[in-house]
Amino acid sequence: MSEEIAEHVHYDRGYNKGYEEGRKRAFELIGELAEFYDNGVGIDEDASDEEKKEHDRDCKLQTNACRYAQVVIRQNDFTDADLPW
Repeated sequence: MSEEIAEHVHYDRGYNKGYEEGRKRAFELIGELAEFYDNGVGIDEDASDEEKKEHDRDCKLQTNACRYAQVVIRQNDFTDADLPW
């Protein structure tokens, strides 16, 4: 019986380690995507001022969505916490 318990604990530790590493990697990737949007994804220079304004707004919204996803990953739950935007 103790061999069964040892195998179970060993399995759980391996699973949890992989799970936490996956969460960390997802957090990092979403952060990279947020930086991509933050740096202003290219827009045609011939675009009108209105189109450029909309594009900037859309990039900001996408950045905020990525940052919120990071909050969810960090807390491992959806939250109604005060967000920075």
